[in-house]
Amino acid sequence: MGFGERNPGLTRILTGHALMFEQDRLQDRINQLFERIEVQLRQVLREKKMREGERLYRR
Repeated sequence: MGFGERNPGLTRILTGHALMFEQDRLQDRINQLFERIEVQLRQVLREKKMREGERLYRR
């Protein structure tokens, strides 16, 4: 809740509210951005699990 209160503009973009009346092309680009961010986050989590697994086997 604190993030939304401190960052109302960014919150509106993240929820899609700020883009409601924008062109479809812009909405598509924002969706692509979110997909890329999600892919990167998943990759980071996979790499973290792999590193943690390596630590377990080194002991």
